[in-house]
Parts: sequence; C-alpha cells; structure tokens
Amino acid sequence: MNFPKKIERILTEYLKINQWDLKSIVIPINLPIKKICISNFRNKDEKVLYWEKPSSEYSFLAISSLILASSNKYDPSNILHNWGEFSDLPIPLIIKTKKFPINKNSKIWNDFNDVDYIPNLVILQSHAKTYLIANFFNISDYEKIVAMLDLISENGNETKNLFLEKAELEKADVTNEEDFIDWENNINEYLKHIRNENVKKAVLSKFVCNQIKSFDLDIVITSLSKKYKDCYIFVLFEKDSIFFGASPEKLFSLKDKLLETEALAGSIARGSNKTLDDKLASELLKDNKNLAEHKNVVDYITENLEGFVDTIEIDIMPRIKKLNNIQHLWTPIKAHIKDSVSIDELVNQLYPTSAICGYPKKAALKIISETEKYDRGLYSGLIGWYNQIDEADFCVAIRSGLIKNISLYAFAGCGIVRGSDAESEYQETKLKLKPILSLFNHENSN
Repeated sequence: MNFPKKIERILTEYLKINQWDLKSIVIPINLPIKKICISNFRNKDEKVLYWEKPSSEYSFLAISSLILASSNKYDPSNILHNWGEFSDLPIPLIIKTKKFPINKNSKIWNDFNDVDYIPNLVILQSHAKTYLIANFFNISDYEKIVAMLDLISENGNETKNLFLEKAELEKADVTNEEDFIDWENNINEYLKHIRNENVKKAVLSKFVCNQIKSFDLDIVITSLSKKYKDCYIFVLFEKDSIFFGASPEKLFSLKDKLLETEALAGSIARGSNKTLDDKLASELLKDNKNLAEHKNVVDYITENLEGFVDTIEIDIMPRIKKLNNIQHLWTPIKAHIKDSVSIDELVNQLYPTSAICGYPKKAALKIISETEKYDRGLYSGLIGWYNQIDEADFCVAIRSGLIKNISLYAFAGCGIVRGSDAESEYQETKLKLKPILSLFNHENSN
C-alpha cells in the first residue's frame, strides 16, 4: 500500500505552519477499519481505545496518547485543523475515562486512571467511509505518527478467520452456594437501609473470575458488534490490562447544544419466541418494582439537569429496549443546554447515574462503599470522547469485563429497591454476565 506516503505529504505541509500549535488534521483514506487487526496496536507503553456504535455505523480506533487535555500546552482556542471540510463528521479529539467513584485501591485496576487525553492517531469509520485523524505539535510527534502509518499499511489488508470457538475458559461454572449466600446477605443489608428510608435505591454489583486459556481481541470486537448492535462497543487496553464490553447505557451525547440521554433501569429476560417475548415485555411495563426503580433514574436525571437546560423532553411512560438476551425499561430524554454550560459540568451532574449507583446518590454511594468488598474500577465507570466545539458521546461502562494477565473478570449489578428479591436479582446478574462470558464458551449448550 502507498497511502502512508500521501498522508505524510499532507501532514508535512501542516507541520510547517505554527510549529507549536496543536494540529488536528482529517484525511480520507480507503481502508475499512474492520480490516485492521486491532490487537497489533496493543503496546504496553501506549493507550489504545476501540469505540463503536454499530447501529450508527460509527467506529474509531484511537492510538497512543499525545497529551493530557489538562496540560498547559493544550489551548482549545489555538488548534490548527481542517474540520470544516468534514462538518457532518463527529471528531473525537479528547478521550475520557473515569472510574466508579469508590476507590478500594485494588491491584486489578492499577493499569487505568481517570484521564482526559488527546490521542496521536485516530482511524475513524463513518457510514462506510474511513478517515485518519492525526494530532501533533512538532516533528517528533509527526515521526511517531509516520511509524504508526507504516504499521497500518503492513496489516491493513490482512483478513482474519473469525471463529469464536478459538477462545475458551478453563472453567465453565462460575457460581456456587457461598457466592449466593454472600449476595443474599448483601441484599438484606441494602433492604434494611431502604426500610429505614436511608435510601430509595442502591445498586449491588458482583464479579466472577476465571483463568483464561486464550483469546483473540479481534474476535471479541466482531462478536460484540454483531450481537449488540444497539450498544456501545468498547475495548480499552493499557499496559497488562484489557477492559471491554457492550454497554446499552448512554450517559449523554451532545451536538449543537442538543443533549440526548436516557433512563435505563428495570429488566426482564427475552422470550424464546415472539409471543413469549412480548408477554414478558408487557409484564415488565406493569411491574411496580421495576417501574419504581426506573422512575428513580428519570427523577435523578431531570433533577440534575435543572438549571443547566432551557428545555427538556421526556416521555410520560417508559418504552422497552430489547437487547440480545435481556430487555429493559427505557426512557429517552432530550434537552437543549444553556450556552454557558460546559461538558465537564454535564459529566459532573449526570455521573454516576442512579442506574449504577442509586438514589439519593450520596446515601447510595455510602451504602455501596460499606457493603461491596471489591473495587469496581472502570466497571460502571465512564468512557467516551468530546471535542472543543462541544460535541461529545459518553457511555456508562456496564456489561463489561477485564482481562489482566491470564484472568478474566466479568461484572454485573442490579438495582435494589423495596420489593427486591435476592433470588430473582441473582438470576438477573446471570443474564447481565452473559454478553461477556458467552464470548469465551462459558455457556452450556442448554
């Protein structure tokens, strides 16, 4: 392939202009992102994020960290770019990751931090068109990008044989009696706080851990994007760790002052046929326990947006959001934010959501901190991107797993409200673990 030389020529021209300013240059390229072997970019010295919204036909691979967005060197008003030539293309200038705000200093999460950073290189695909976004200051940054381009040109035409059966766990069973007893005790503790009116809702989570024989990162991405088209697909790797998932929960997106968010809480299984599936959905729409849990999330969002928006649109009744193996109560919310409101302010107002924390938030966080004995880390954390023209897209990192060395950790949680039952909530966690564990031949044939 000779496309790197063409790109080098374009970037060289920009390098000559305003040497110390940040340059963010978009270049169309003829390279489908699915043909790039994502795992080839895993480097223990670099941050890498793969991000995809299959239903929107939008994905990108952000490679390496050029600079922290908090650095004095980065001035959002002083960027040389050609974005105006691609006005309909969402540009992910800054990558943001944020852990769940209870830190128990667990070693399994020590490769990740809360960070906002500008990547060196982004390979972006939108509606079957592919673009390269190069971010650089000077000649050394430029040379690093050229080296990455050479790597892309070497493996860009490689086609991989995608067989999910290549990856497997050593153990098939991830539950035991002790596991359920701990779960039941924790739920009883939560219910005591609810009865005492310390909190209306608190989210209890758990994890399972197994040793992993082998896995293929490209298989993981391909499988998740095929099965969970209405979710956010993400793979974040750094040092010895890979965090990945298919999250159905949008924190918010922003474009032209229009904020889109959602309440996603209340769950039931999918049916084996359309008649049963519709029957289960109807039951969910009438279930007082799930409706109460969902209302808490809606109330949390509307209360926290008050004073930050000019108008807000919310459906009176929730809808059903159907995923591959589970269906949820879902209420989309749209609002026009005030001109003075920043993306950081919106993140601070809306995260952590009551869907993964509880309601009221401060009381729920205290209960979670006292009850859960492990560190959630990036599970139920925040992952996404934004830019200096107030475009953004963030998800809450649920339905996720962590691979560290030879261990696979899979996470799931449930909202506990008045009327919650330990056994039914336990079964719900099995449904929520399925997107991750099914990637590794965990499931039995039945």
